[in-house]
Amino acid sequence: MRCSLLQLSLDRVTDSKLKSASYKALSYVWGSATRNHEILCDGRIITVTRNCFIALKHLRLELNTRVLWVDAICIDQTSIP
Repeated sequence: MRCSLLQLSLDRVTDSKLKSASYKALSYVWGSATRNHEILCDGRIITVTRNCFIALKHLRLELNTRVLWVDAICIDQTSIP
């Protein structure tokens, strides 16, 4: 699985790379906190939990771009106890 991170202003309605800057959010806490599943993100490997990986797999669109806000990826949670 691969993804790209985009920095978008919430005030913007459109973005040059996307038809719309609208997005779906995935925010959750369940299951193990162990990050042992890999995703290729902008050419770098990042790790996510099993449940996050499964959720992303189900939410992805195989033929189109889907914009998601995933707090486990978009927020640095390493300093959160």
